[in-house]
Amino acid sequence: MVLFLFLISLTSVQGIEEETNVTNIEVEQEPTVLDFRGMAYGPFRGVGPDKTEIVSRANLEEDMGILKEMGVNHIRSYGIGLGLNQIPFIAAQYDITTATGTWIHSGNPDNFGEIDTALTAEDVSSMVIVGNEVLTGAVGFSEAELVAFIEYAKDNREDPNFPIATAEEWGFFAKTSPLTNSTVTTALGNATDVIIIHAHPAWHKVPVADAADWVLEKYNEVASLYPEKRIILGETGWPSSSVPENELFTEANQLTFFTDLMKLIDENDIEAYLFQAFDENWKQEIYENDYAIGPHWGVIEEKRYAKPAGVHIAENYFGGTISSEAPDPIAPTVNSPSDIQVDVSATASITWTISDEDGVGGTYTVFKNNVVQGVANLSYTEGNAITWTVDTSTEGVFEYKIEFIDETGLSGNDIVVVTVGTPSDTSSAVSSSENSELSEASSAVSSIVEESNFIGFILPFATFIVYRLKKHN
Repeated sequence: MVLFLFLISLTSVQGIEEETNVTNIEVEQEPTVLDFRGMAYGPFRGVGPDKTEIVSRANLEEDMGILKEMGVNHIRSYGIGLGLNQIPFIAAQYDITTATGTWIHSGNPDNFGEIDTALTAEDVSSMVIVGNEVLTGAVGFSEAELVAFIEYAKDNREDPNFPIATAEEWGFFAKTSPLTNSTVTTALGNATDVIIIHAHPAWHKVPVADAADWVLEKYNEVASLYPEKRIILGETGWPSSSVPENELFTEANQLTFFTDLMKLIDENDIEAYLFQAFDENWKQEIYENDYAIGPHWGVIEEKRYAKPAGVHIAENYFGGTISSEAPDPIAPTVNSPSDIQVDVSATASITWTISDEDGVGGTYTVFKNNVVQGVANLSYTEGNAITWTVDTSTEGVFEYKIEFIDETGLSGNDIVVVTVGTPSDTSSAVSSSENSELSEASSAVSSIVEESNFIGFILPFATFIVYRLKKHN
C-alpha cells in the first residue's frame, strides 16, 4: 500500500519530549498465542502528512494504551518527521517494540539524515526499515539506489547485528529469470537482513474467500527463495468500506479475511504486521479509478473504537480486549468575541472560531437582528477562523448571531452586540463638564448676590471670576 507521506521527511524532526511515567498494562495471553503479534501503525487523525499534521505525544500515548490492551507487542512505523520520531520511545514505555520506519523518497532532500535519525532509536527498536514501497510506488529511486541506502544504514548502525530491512510488494523480492523461466532472488532481497513483504489481495481483485490463501502463497514464494533469511509479512489487510459503496469492501468481508488469515498465520508460524491498526481519513487510495478505500483499512475507527474485525483480532489473535462502543459525540463550541462600539461608516468585523473535539466540520449561518446575512449554511472547518464584516452604514444597536451545526448534528451559537454611533463631536469649545462647572459657578454667585443685595450688573462679572477660580483649583 503506497502511503504518500514524503512530506514527513521534509519537516524538521520534532524533539522528543521528556519521558513521563506510564503505567504498563499487563495482558495475560493464552499459551497458544505466538510471541510476535504486530500491527502496522499510522497515527494521523486529521489532515495527514500531506498538510503537515504534527503528531502529538498525547495522541501517541493514547494509541499505545489501546494497542497494549489489545495485546499488541510489535508495531511498525513509516517515517521520522512530523513527530513520528517519538513513536519507538513512547511505545517502549508500553512494552511495545517498534520496527522504526524511514520515508525514502526522491522529494526528500535528506534521505540519509532520515536514516541517521531512525538509528538513534536503535536501543528501543526491533529493526530499522529503510523505505516503504520505494520501488512499488515508483518514488524516484532504482533498485540499486535503494540498495545503497540499505548499505548506508548497515554501515552506520551502532550494533553490527542490529537488523536493517526494507518493505516492498512480494514481487520485488522474487523475479522470473528469462534464462530458466523460474523465480529467483533479487539484489534487494539479498541486501537486507530482514525481508518485509506486502501482499494485498484486495488490490489484485482476489475474492475474499480466497484472499488469505493467496497471501500465504505469496509469502511462501518469497520464503522459499531465502531459506536463511527472516521473512515478515509486513502489510496485509482488507478495507471495511468504500465511497461509493462496493460489495467487496464491507466490515463483514474485513472480518472474514482476518479470521482466515489469523488461522493460516498461526498454522504456519508467520511473523506479521496486520494492516492496519487505525483508520486514517486523510488517505486517498482509489480502487479501479472509482472507489475511495484509503481511509478504511483500519480495524479500529479513527475515533478509536473497534470494528468487528478489531474486536475479533484483539480477542482471538492478540489475546486482549478493545471496546467497540462509539464514544458520544461532543458538541462544537465557539469563542465569544467582545461586543463592539463603532462609529458610523467605520470598519469593524467579528472573528469566530468553531472548535470540535470530534474534529469534524459543518455549516454556519450569520444573522443580524434575526435576519440572515449573506448566504445561509456556509461550510466551516474545525479550528479555522470565520471573519464577518459588520455593516456600519446605519446608526443603531444590532445583534449579530452565528448559528452552527456539525456533521454529527450537534449545534451551538454565539451573539455579539454591535453599537453603531455617530463620531464624537469635538468642535464645541466648551465641553459638557465645563458647562456643568459654569452652571455651578453661576448658582453660587446668584446666592451671594441675593444674600448681599448686590446690584444685578455685578452678577456676570462675579460668575466669571468664580468659574476661573474653580478651574485653577
